[in-house]
Amino acid sequence: MWLTMKPYKEGFEYPSGGRRIRRHGLSNARDALNALREQPCDLLLTDLRLPCLSGTELIREALKISPDLSAILMTGHGSMETAVEAMQMGVLDYILKPFKFTEISPVIRRALENRRLRLQNAVLLAKVTVANQRLTDLNADLDSFCCPCCARPELGHAPDSGPCNRLGQPL
Repeated sequence: MWLTMKPYKEGFEYPSGGRRIRRHGLSNARDALNALREQPCDLLLTDLRLPCLSGTELIREALKISPDLSAILMTGHGSMETAVEAMQMGVLDYILKPFKFTEISPVIRRALENRRLRLQNAVLLAKVTVANQRLTDLNADLDSFCCPCCARPELGHAPDSGPCNRLGQPL
């Protein structure tokens, strides 16, 4: 299994992408979970069959630690059941072994791009939420400056009947 960490100088390069990443190979799921707790990573590439935990259990636990983690599951023992289970829990791709690096390289790039876009969407959503709250607050401020007759329907103008032409008239 491989955890791919944030880009850095001494990583390897994708043949076509030119992106350098640090990779960390681990021999069991417990070490992978511990590494993930210590340092965030972008991608988990794991086998289905592992010592201690299965690949799907590893991914499930890893997503609890890092919900935005991208995961790819590879196996030489694929079945429709494990493929469906993997996809339902959020695995981005299910790769059958054996494979060549040229086959998995675009899958890795797509998984990293997917994560980047999800993180970007989260930032944009937070900004929109803040802006929306600010607009709500400003609208409340504007409502407090509304003409006095809008607050007094007995003067012949309902608050929701459109703009008031009574500005400046005495109450």
